[in-house]
Amino acid sequence: GASGTLGMLLVIAVGGVAAARQHWTAAEHARHTIDALVEEAHIDQLTGCMAPGPFRTLVANLTDTDGVAVAMVDLDDFKAINDTHGHPHGDRVLADVGDALRRTVRAGDVVGRIGGDEFAVVLQGIHEPAQARAVAERLDRAVRTVGVTASIGIAVGATGRSGPRALGRADELMYAAKRSNTRILGIA
Repeated sequence: GASGTLGMLLVIAVGGVAAARQHWTAAEHARHTIDALVEEAHIDQLTGCMAPGPFRTLVANLTDTDGVAVAMVDLDDFKAINDTHGHPHGDRVLADVGDALRRTVRAGDVVGRIGGDEFAVVLQGIHEPAQARAVAERLDRAVRTVGVTASIGIAVGATGRSGPRALGRADELMYAAKRSNTRILGIA
């Protein structure tokens, strides 16, 4: 009778909720898995820093770098580390440098590995060359804690200067530091 029908509807309803919950759980799991994979694709697996492609996209989207500085950090004589101690040791050095750089910057700053032994950092809230120099010195000390040195160039952003121009300028300054053996050069 009626109680049998009600019981059957209750079983169907409970079963439907359980099936819906199972479906929702599977959908949520898939979404979280996709989110994790997307996040993983944005992270360089060796260093834990932002991967080159996403980092360059971030920089490309900076249309005005007023209040932003961009630093380039290139490890000195890294080829000798790989040649002398082997690539697994070199990989450990890169991982340690990435970790040291990430620990050194503030929340909101972004460290990216842009290739080989080169890292770049987007720094927010930097308006003056003195602020940029202080950051460069902290980055330099962080790298040295790993037992290596780096050449660093920092370009302080300006109204109308795009992210790619700032990154290019920081790269020029980093190479000038490397050529002159001064480690940190050209806060511009």
